[in-house]
Amino acid sequence: MHEFADWLRYYNNLDVTPGIEALEKMRNVFTEKGIDIFKDAVSISGVSLHYLLTGTIERCHHLYSPGQEEYEMLKGAVVGGPRLVFTRKKVAGETLIRPHKFAEPRLCKKILGYDANALYLSTMLRDMTCGRGRVIHYDSCRQEAEAFSLSRRVKEGEVFGFVEVDMHVPKPLWGVFEEMCPFFYNKTIPDECVPKHMTDYLLKTGRGKRSAKDKKLVGALSAEKMLVYTPLLKWYVDHGVVVTRVYREINYKREKPFQWFVDEVTEARRMGDTDKNKALLADIFKLLGNSAYGKTIEDVTRQTNIIYTKDENVVDRAMRSTFFLDLEEIGPTYNLESRKPRVNQKTFPGGDSCLPVSEAADAGILLRLSRQISR
Repeated sequence: MHEFADWLRYYNNLDVTPGIEALEKMRNVFTEKGIDIFKDAVSISGVSLHYLLTGTIERCHHLYSPGQEEYEMLKGAVVGGPRLVFTRKKVAGETLIRPHKFAEPRLCKKILGYDANALYLSTMLRDMTCGRGRVIHYDSCRQEAEAFSLSRRVKEGEVFGFVEVDMHVPKPLWGVFEEMCPFFYNKTIPDECVPKHMTDYLLKTGRGKRSAKDKKLVGALSAEKMLVYTPLLKWYVDHGVVVTRVYREINYKREKPFQWFVDEVTEARRMGDTDKNKALLADIFKLLGNSAYGKTIEDVTRQTNIIYTKDENVVDRAMRSTFFLDLEEIGPTYNLESRKPRVNQKTFPGGDSCLPVSEAADAGILLRLSRQISR
């Protein structure tokens, strides 16, 4: 080594060479499965979706992108997953269980933590929505009358897909769902509904200003015009929820198109546990399994094009375009953001069934635990 550049070259070779070797090994894994990770996708989630759909179609399952009305209904129903704080602090041997509800509450003796391992992946083993969807509209004069019939048909498994309904939890059952409300949707929260301690916290953390259009994910005991997956609706009805009105249905074929995918991911992870030489393969399939669900419901309509340029003529043309969104100056460079003129929608209704099934599983576990505690 004669100069600093020699040390830098030596360090880069030590750093880059193992990375290239690992990349070549990963590429070989997917090349054997007919996927070029440098051309067919630009991320592990993209590779996962490509592998999932290609393998499913090869096995003669029929997957379709939704029609315009289906897509708008399904997109509007995606509200995000809840993150709930059930209690701020629990201490074994000190904390009382539900002291607000019982005159002589029981003492918390042990605190257990549960991890829902591969929860979304497990939902892909269930029946999922396949084939072309068929939207059914109910006239206003039939919406209430059909509600009872719908509950019966859902319980008997005669309808499979999504239904848009009004429903509520009867007041005698409010206590059953006190830890976790069953319905979640985005809604604007009026200032008068925000508790004082939360208002003070928002002001203290610099988040006191709220726009009138801001919406938050809320849990509720009633819902109006909510699109519900029929297996989740069956769980609701079995636990006492009352459907009062039905507006629309989207009916699909009932199939299990992704069982092969779940089996392959599970088998690869087991091989990694028993043979440490295949640990890398197990990690790759773990990533594939974890990212497959989210990619199927990705909202590509919100994606934008971003370019950097110093050419003011390019900036002028971009700002005159109907797709122009935003401009930011970074020194002598311009950061231009614009909507995509054309979107290839690759999602399909099957992905929208994973989250509702997982919600039913979580709620079922919580209800069983709460009933044991209340005994």
